[in-house]
Amino acid sequence: MKKPFISIFMQGGTVKVWSNVLLSFLLAVSFLACSGQNETESSPSNAQEYLNRGIAYANKGDLDRGIADFTRAIDIDPQYARAYNNRGFAYYQKGDWDRALADYTRALELSPNFVLAYINRGVAYDQKGDRTRAIADFNRALQFNPKEGQAFYNRGFVYYKEGDLSGAIADFNRAIDINPQDAQAYNGRGLAYFKKGDLNRAIADYTRSLELNPRYAQSYGNRAFAYSQKRDWDHAIADFNRALELNPKDGKAFFWRGDAFIHKEDWDRAIADFSRAQELNPKYASTYVGRGTAFVKKECWDLAIADFSRALEINPKDADAFLLRGGVFAEKKEWDRALSDYNMALEISPKYAVAYYMKGHVLEESGKKKEAIEVYKNFLKYAIPSENSIRIQDAKERIKALER
Repeated sequence: MKKPFISIFMQGGTVKVWSNVLLSFLLAVSFLACSGQNETESSPSNAQEYLNRGIAYANKGDLDRGIADFTRAIDIDPQYARAYNNRGFAYYQKGDWDRALADYTRALELSPNFVLAYINRGVAYDQKGDRTRAIADFNRALQFNPKEGQAFYNRGFVYYKEGDLSGAIADFNRAIDINPQDAQAYNGRGLAYFKKGDLNRAIADYTRSLELNPRYAQSYGNRAFAYSQKRDWDHAIADFNRALELNPKDGKAFFWRGDAFIHKEDWDRAIADFSRAQELNPKYASTYVGRGTAFVKKECWDLAIADFSRALEINPKDADAFLLRGGVFAEKKEWDRALSDYNMALEISPKYAVAYYMKGHVLEESGKKKEAIEVYKNFLKYAIPSENSIRIQDAKERIKALER
Protein backbone atom coordinates (compact mmCIF):
# COMPACT_ATOMS: atom_id res chain seq x y z
CA MET A 1 0.00 0.00 0.00
CA LYS A 2 1.35 3.39 -0.98
CA LYS A 3 2.06 6.01 1.62
CA PRO A 4 -0.19 9.08 1.62
CA PHE A 5 1.20 11.61 -0.84
CA ILE A 6 2.16 14.15 1.81
CA SER A 7 4.15 11.49 3.66
CA ILE A 8 6.13 10.82 0.48
CA PHE A 9 6.55 14.54 0.07
CA MET A 10 7.93 14.99 3.59
CA GLN A 11 10.19 11.94 3.67
CA GLY A 12 13.87 12.58 4.18
CA GLY A 13 13.14 15.73 6.16
CA THR A 14 10.91 18.70 5.55
CA VAL A 15 11.59 21.01 2.65
CA LYS A 16 13.84 23.90 3.66
CA VAL A 17 11.37 26.69 3.12
CA TRP A 18 12.96 29.43 5.20
CA SER A 19 16.54 29.41 4.00
CA ASN A 20 17.11 33.17 4.15
CA VAL A 21 17.82 34.22 7.70
CA LEU A 22 16.59 37.70 8.51
CA LEU A 23 18.48 38.56 11.64
CA SER A 24 17.81 42.14 12.53
CA PHE A 25 20.27 44.25 14.44
CA LEU A 26 20.68 47.90 15.32
CA LEU A 27 23.79 49.80 14.42
CA ALA A 28 25.15 51.52 17.48
CA VAL A 29 24.31 55.04 16.46
CA SER A 30 25.55 57.45 19.08
CA PHE A 31 22.75 58.88 21.12
CA LEU A 32 22.26 62.58 21.58
CA ALA A 33 24.73 63.92 24.08
CA CYS A 34 23.68 66.72 26.35
CA SER A 35 24.91 68.76 29.24
CA GLY A 36 23.09 70.87 31.73
CA GLN A 37 19.36 70.72 32.45
CA ASN A 38 17.10 68.68 30.21
CA GLU A 39 13.57 69.51 31.30
CA THR A 40 11.06 70.15 28.51
CA GLU A 41 9.14 72.56 30.78
CA SER A 42 11.96 75.12 30.62
CA SER A 43 11.76 78.34 28.58
CA PRO A 44 15.03 78.63 26.64
CA SER A 45 16.75 81.97 26.30
CA ASN A 46 19.86 80.97 24.31
CA ALA A 47 21.16 78.36 21.84
CA GLN A 48 22.49 76.03 24.58
CA GLU A 49 19.15 75.93 26.33
CA TYR A 50 17.28 75.26 23.09
CA LEU A 51 19.73 72.44 22.42
CA ASN A 52 19.14 70.94 25.86
CA ARG A 53 15.38 71.14 25.57
CA GLY A 54 15.55 69.64 22.09
CA ILE A 55 17.53 66.72 23.50
CA ALA A 56 14.94 66.22 26.22
CA TYR A 57 12.13 66.15 23.65
CA ALA A 58 14.03 63.78 21.37
CA ASN A 59 14.88 61.41 24.21
CA LYS A 60 11.16 61.26 25.05
CA GLY A 61 10.38 60.35 21.43
CA ASP A 62 8.99 63.76 20.46
CA LEU A 63 11.32 64.16 17.47
CA ASP A 64 9.42 66.98 15.78
CA ARG A 65 9.67 69.23 18.83
CA GLY A 66 13.27 68.20 19.25
CA ILE A 67 14.02 69.19 15.65
CA ALA A 68 12.22 72.50 16.14
CA ASP A 69 14.41 73.31 19.16
CA PHE A 70 17.63 72.26 17.41
CA THR A 71 16.64 74.49 14.49
CA ARG A 72 16.03 77.38 16.88
CA ALA A 73 19.48 76.83 18.40
CA ILE A 74 20.98 76.96 14.90
CA ASP A 75 19.06 80.15 14.11
CA ILE A 76 20.57 81.77 17.19
CA ASP A 77 24.07 80.37 16.57
CA PRO A 78 24.63 79.26 12.94
CA GLN A 79 28.10 77.94 13.89
CA TYR A 80 26.72 75.51 16.49
CA ALA A 81 28.06 72.13 15.25
CA ARG A 82 26.46 70.14 18.08
CA ALA A 83 23.02 71.45 17.14
CA TYR A 84 23.51 70.28 13.55
CA ASN A 85 24.71 66.86 14.76
CA ASN A 86 21.75 66.46 17.11
CA ARG A 87 19.23 67.60 14.52
CA GLY A 88 20.83 65.17 12.08
CA PHE A 89 20.39 62.35 14.55
CA ALA A 90 16.74 63.28 15.08
CA TYR A 91 16.20 63.19 11.30
CA TYR A 92 17.99 59.82 11.26
CA GLN A 93 15.57 58.48 13.86
CA LYS A 94 12.69 59.62 11.62
CA GLY A 95 14.23 57.74 8.69
CA ASP A 96 15.07 60.92 6.77
CA TRP A 97 18.57 59.89 5.74
CA ASP A 98 19.15 62.79 3.32
CA ARG A 99 18.43 65.50 5.87
CA ALA A 100 20.47 63.62 8.44
CA LEU A 101 23.43 63.48 6.05
CA ALA A 102 23.13 67.18 5.26
CA ASP A 103 23.20 68.10 8.94
CA TYR A 104 26.10 65.81 9.80
CA THR A 105 28.05 67.21 6.87
CA ARG A 106 27.40 70.77 8.04
CA ALA A 107 28.48 69.85 11.57
CA LEU A 108 31.77 68.52 10.14
CA GLU A 109 32.30 71.63 8.04
CA LEU A 110 32.03 73.65 11.23
CA SER A 111 34.05 71.19 13.34
CA PRO A 112 36.29 68.95 11.15
CA ASN A 113 37.47 66.82 14.08
CA PHE A 114 33.94 66.07 15.39
CA VAL A 115 34.31 62.29 15.90
CA LEU A 116 30.68 61.66 16.82
CA ALA A 117 29.45 63.38 13.64
CA TYR A 118 31.73 61.15 11.52
CA ILE A 119 30.28 58.06 13.19
CA ASN A 120 26.71 59.25 12.78
CA ARG A 121 27.23 60.22 9.15
CA GLY A 122 28.85 56.85 8.48
CA VAL A 123 25.78 55.08 9.86
CA ALA A 124 23.50 57.25 7.71
CA TYR A 125 25.58 56.46 4.61
CA ASP A 126 25.24 52.76 5.44
CA GLN A 127 21.47 53.13 5.65
CA LYS A 128 21.56 54.67 2.18
CA GLY A 129 23.59 51.71 0.93
CA ASP A 130 26.77 53.73 0.43
CA ARG A 131 29.10 51.46 2.37
CA THR A 132 32.28 52.89 0.84
CA ARG A 133 31.53 56.32 2.27
CA ALA A 134 30.38 54.76 5.53
CA ILE A 135 33.71 52.99 6.00
CA ALA A 136 35.57 56.18 5.06
CA ASP A 137 33.75 58.09 7.80
CA PHE A 138 34.44 55.42 10.41
CA ASN A 139 38.10 55.44 9.34
CA ARG A 140 38.19 59.20 9.72
CA ALA A 141 36.69 58.97 13.19
CA LEU A 142 39.39 56.47 14.16
CA GLN A 143 42.12 58.76 12.84
CA PHE A 144 41.00 61.39 15.31
CA ASN A 145 40.33 58.90 18.12
CA PRO A 146 41.91 55.42 17.72
CA LYS A 147 40.09 54.25 20.85
CA GLU A 148 36.57 55.11 19.72
CA GLY A 149 34.76 51.81 20.22
CA GLN A 150 31.60 52.87 18.40
CA ALA A 151 33.61 53.49 15.22
CA PHE A 152 35.04 49.96 15.36
CA TYR A 153 31.60 48.53 16.15
CA ASN A 154 29.85 50.27 13.27
CA ARG A 155 32.63 49.58 10.80
CA GLY A 156 32.48 45.95 11.89
CA PHE A 157 28.82 45.78 10.92
CA VAL A 158 29.52 47.26 7.51
CA TYR A 159 32.24 44.65 6.98
CA TYR A 160 29.75 42.01 8.14
CA LYS A 161 27.19 43.10 5.56
CA GLU A 162 29.89 43.22 2.89
CA GLY A 163 30.73 39.58 3.66
CA ASP A 164 34.16 40.41 5.12
CA LEU A 165 33.66 38.30 8.22
CA SER A 166 37.32 38.33 9.28
CA GLY A 167 37.36 42.11 9.08
CA ALA A 168 34.11 42.29 11.02
CA ILE A 169 35.38 40.01 13.79
CA ALA A 170 38.62 42.00 14.02
CA ASP A 171 36.66 45.24 14.49
CA PHE A 172 34.29 43.72 17.04
CA ASN A 173 37.36 42.42 18.89
CA ARG A 174 38.77 45.95 19.02
CA ALA A 175 35.44 47.33 20.25
CA ILE A 176 35.43 44.70 23.02
CA ASP A 177 39.07 45.41 23.92
CA ILE A 178 38.19 49.09 24.31
CA ASN A 179 35.01 48.37 26.27
CA PRO A 180 34.71 44.82 27.65
CA GLN A 181 31.20 45.68 28.86
CA ASP A 182 29.88 46.38 25.34
CA ALA A 183 26.98 43.95 24.96
CA GLN A 184 26.30 45.09 21.39
CA ALA A 185 29.83 44.28 20.29
CA TYR A 186 29.51 40.72 21.61
CA ASN A 187 26.18 40.41 19.80
CA GLY A 188 27.77 41.68 16.58
CA ARG A 189 30.69 39.30 16.83
CA GLY A 190 28.23 36.49 17.49
CA LEU A 191 26.47 37.29 14.23
CA ALA A 192 29.78 37.15 12.36
CA TYR A 193 30.68 33.79 13.92
CA PHE A 194 27.18 32.53 13.10
CA LYS A 195 27.60 33.52 9.46
CA LYS A 196 30.94 31.69 9.41
CA GLY A 197 29.13 28.58 10.64
CA ASP A 198 30.80 28.60 14.06
CA LEU A 199 27.63 28.12 16.09
CA ASN A 200 29.36 27.40 19.40
CA ARG A 201 31.33 30.66 19.35
CA ALA A 202 28.22 32.53 18.22
CA ILE A 203 26.22 31.15 21.16
CA ALA A 204 29.07 31.98 23.55
CA ASP A 205 29.10 35.59 22.36
CA TYR A 206 25.33 35.96 22.55
CA THR A 207 25.46 34.51 26.05
CA ARG A 208 28.14 37.02 27.10
CA SER A 209 26.07 39.80 25.58
CA LEU A 210 23.12 38.72 27.70
CA GLU A 211 25.23 38.51 30.85
CA LEU A 212 26.13 42.14 30.27
CA ASN A 213 22.60 43.19 29.31
CA PRO A 214 19.90 40.70 30.36
CA ARG A 215 17.26 42.79 28.59
CA TYR A 216 18.92 42.70 25.16
CA ALA A 217 16.10 41.17 23.11
CA GLN A 218 18.16 40.88 19.94
CA SER A 219 20.75 38.65 21.58
CA TYR A 220 18.00 36.34 22.82
CA GLY A 221 16.57 36.16 19.29
CA ASN A 222 19.98 35.59 17.71
CA ARG A 223 20.96 32.93 20.24
CA ALA A 224 17.60 31.25 19.73
CA PHE A 225 18.24 31.07 16.01
CA ALA A 226 21.71 29.62 16.60
CA TYR A 227 20.14 26.96 18.83
CA SER A 228 17.63 26.28 16.03
CA GLN A 229 20.47 25.64 13.62
CA LYS A 230 21.82 23.10 16.11
CA ARG A 231 18.28 21.62 16.25
CA ASP A 232 18.17 22.36 19.97
CA TRP A 233 14.52 23.32 19.83
CA ASP A 234 13.89 23.54 23.58
CA HIS A 235 16.66 26.07 24.16
CA ALA A 236 15.60 27.94 21.02
CA ILE A 237 12.00 28.21 22.20
CA ALA A 238 13.12 29.35 25.66
CA ASP A 239 15.16 32.16 24.11
CA PHE A 240 12.38 33.18 21.73
CA ASN A 241 10.06 33.30 24.75
CA ARG A 242 12.42 35.69 26.51
CA ALA A 243 12.86 37.82 23.39
CA LEU A 244 9.10 38.14 23.08
CA GLU A 245 8.71 39.05 26.74
CA LEU A 246 11.06 41.96 26.08
CA ASN A 247 9.59 42.86 22.69
CA PRO A 248 6.05 41.50 22.21
CA LYS A 249 5.84 43.03 18.73
CA ASP A 250 8.80 41.19 17.23
CA GLY A 251 7.14 39.46 14.30
CA LYS A 252 10.28 37.58 13.30
CA ALA A 253 10.59 36.06 16.77
CA PHE A 254 7.02 34.77 16.53
CA PHE A 255 7.80 33.40 13.08
CA TRP A 256 10.96 31.55 14.13
CA ARG A 257 9.38 30.25 17.32
CA GLY A 258 6.59 28.93 15.13
CA ASP A 259 9.23 27.20 13.02
CA ALA A 260 10.68 25.63 16.18
CA PHE A 261 7.21 24.39 17.15
CA ILE A 262 6.90 22.85 13.67
CA HIS A 263 10.03 20.81 14.35
CA LYS A 264 8.64 19.88 17.77
CA GLU A 265 5.47 18.74 15.97
CA ASP A 266 3.40 21.11 18.09
CA TRP A 267 1.16 22.18 15.22
CA ASP A 268 -1.33 24.26 17.19
CA ARG A 269 1.31 26.40 18.84
CA ALA A 270 3.04 26.79 15.51
CA ILE A 271 -0.19 27.99 13.93
CA ALA A 272 -0.76 30.45 16.77
CA ASP A 273 2.74 31.92 16.36
CA PHE A 274 2.52 32.21 12.58
CA SER A 275 -0.87 33.87 12.96
CA ARG A 276 0.55 36.41 15.40
CA ALA A 277 3.48 37.06 13.05
CA GLN A 278 0.97 37.75 10.27
CA GLU A 279 -0.92 40.23 12.44
CA LEU A 280 2.33 42.11 13.07
CA ASN A 281 3.46 41.96 9.43
CA PRO A 282 0.72 40.99 6.96
CA LYS A 283 3.14 41.29 4.02
CA TYR A 284 5.60 38.72 5.36
CA ALA A 285 4.91 35.87 2.93
CA SER A 286 6.90 33.27 4.85
CA THR A 287 4.44 33.38 7.76
CA TYR A 288 1.72 32.06 5.44
CA VAL A 289 4.06 29.36 4.16
CA GLY A 290 4.85 28.40 7.75
CA ARG A 291 1.24 28.26 8.86
CA GLY A 292 0.29 26.42 5.69
CA THR A 293 2.91 23.79 6.50
CA ALA A 294 1.37 23.34 9.97
CA PHE A 295 -2.07 22.97 8.38
CA VAL A 296 -0.60 20.29 6.09
CA LYS A 297 0.59 18.38 9.14
CA LYS A 298 -2.95 18.59 10.58
CA GLU A 299 -4.35 17.50 7.17
CA CYS A 300 -6.35 20.72 6.90
CA TRP A 301 -5.89 20.79 3.14
CA ASP A 302 -8.10 23.73 2.22
CA LEU A 303 -6.64 25.95 4.93
CA ALA A 304 -3.15 24.99 3.76
CA ILE A 305 -4.00 25.84 0.15
CA ALA A 306 -5.41 29.20 1.23
CA ASP A 307 -2.21 30.07 3.08
CA PHE A 308 0.13 29.00 0.27
CA SER A 309 -2.03 30.96 -2.17
CA ARG A 310 -1.82 34.06 0.02
CA ALA A 311 1.97 33.68 0.18
CA LEU A 312 2.04 33.58 -3.61
CA GLU A 313 -0.07 36.72 -3.87
CA ILE A 314 2.57 38.49 -1.80
CA ASN A 315 5.54 36.84 -3.53
CA PRO A 316 4.68 35.27 -6.90
CA LYS A 317 8.28 34.05 -7.24
CA ASP A 318 8.19 31.82 -4.17
CA ALA A 319 9.11 28.40 -5.57
CA ASP A 320 8.69 26.77 -2.16
CA ALA A 321 5.08 27.94 -1.87
CA PHE A 322 4.30 26.49 -5.31
CA LEU A 323 5.96 23.22 -4.31
CA LEU A 324 4.03 22.97 -1.05
CA ARG A 325 0.68 23.90 -2.59
CA GLY A 326 1.34 21.37 -5.34
CA GLY A 327 1.85 18.72 -2.66
CA VAL A 328 -1.55 19.48 -1.18
CA PHE A 329 -3.24 19.36 -4.59
CA ALA A 330 -1.57 15.98 -5.13
CA GLU A 331 -2.86 14.76 -1.78
CA LYS A 332 -6.33 15.77 -2.95
CA LYS A 333 -5.61 13.88 -6.23
CA GLU A 334 -5.98 17.08 -8.23
CA TRP A 335 -3.17 16.05 -10.54
CA ASP A 336 -3.42 18.83 -13.11
CA ARG A 337 -3.29 21.55 -10.46
CA ALA A 338 -0.40 19.78 -8.75
CA LEU A 339 1.56 19.56 -12.02
CA SER A 340 0.86 23.22 -12.74
CA ASP A 341 2.34 24.21 -9.37
CA TYR A 342 5.40 21.97 -9.77
CA ASN A 343 6.00 23.41 -13.23
CA MET A 344 5.82 26.94 -11.80
CA ALA A 345 8.30 25.98 -9.07
CA LEU A 346 10.69 24.65 -11.72
CA GLU A 347 10.23 27.69 -13.93
CA ILE A 348 11.33 29.85 -11.00
CA SER A 349 14.07 27.45 -9.87
CA PRO A 350 15.10 25.09 -12.73
CA LYS A 351 17.42 23.03 -10.50
CA TYR A 352 14.88 22.50 -7.71
CA ALA A 353 15.47 18.79 -7.14
CA VAL A 354 12.52 18.09 -4.84
CA ALA A 355 10.12 19.68 -7.34
CA TYR A 356 11.29 17.13 -9.96
CA TYR A 357 10.81 14.34 -7.44
CA MET A 358 7.27 15.43 -6.61
CA LYS A 359 6.40 16.01 -10.25
CA GLY A 360 7.63 12.50 -11.04
CA HIS A 361 5.19 11.06 -8.50
CA VAL A 362 2.27 12.96 -9.98
CA LEU A 363 3.15 11.90 -13.53
CA GLU A 364 3.43 8.32 -12.31
CA GLU A 365 0.03 8.53 -10.62
CA SER A 366 -1.37 9.98 -13.86
CA GLY A 367 -0.09 7.01 -15.88
CA LYS A 368 2.53 9.05 -17.76
CA LYS A 369 5.39 6.61 -17.26
CA LYS A 370 7.89 7.88 -19.85
CA GLU A 371 7.56 11.47 -18.65
CA ALA A 372 7.89 10.31 -15.05
CA ILE A 373 11.18 8.51 -15.83
CA GLU A 374 12.70 11.63 -17.40
CA VAL A 375 11.60 13.78 -14.48
CA TYR A 376 13.04 11.34 -11.93
CA LYS A 377 16.32 11.43 -13.85
CA ASN A 378 16.34 15.22 -13.58
CA PHE A 379 15.80 14.82 -9.85
CA LEU A 380 18.84 12.54 -9.61
CA LYS A 381 20.85 15.04 -11.63
CA TYR A 382 20.23 17.91 -9.20
CA ALA A 383 19.64 16.16 -5.87
CA ILE A 384 22.17 16.73 -3.08
CA PRO A 385 22.78 13.29 -1.54
CA SER A 386 23.12 14.54 2.06
CA GLU A 387 19.66 16.14 1.86
CA ASN A 388 17.84 13.59 -0.28
CA SER A 389 19.22 10.14 0.53
CA ILE A 390 15.81 8.50 0.96
CA ARG A 391 14.34 10.22 -2.09
CA ILE A 392 17.35 9.27 -4.23
CA GLN A 393 16.96 5.59 -3.39
CA ASP A 394 13.22 5.78 -4.00
CA ALA A 395 13.66 7.52 -7.37
CA LYS A 396 16.17 4.90 -8.56
CA GLU A 397 13.79 2.10 -7.62
CA ARG A 398 10.87 3.82 -9.34
CA ILE A 399 12.86 4.32 -12.56
CA LYS A 400 13.72 0.60 -12.60
CA ALA A 401 10.10 -0.35 -12.05
CA LEU A 402 8.82 2.03 -14.73
CA GLU A 403 11.37 0.83 -17.29
CA ARG A 404 10.29 -2.80 -17.02
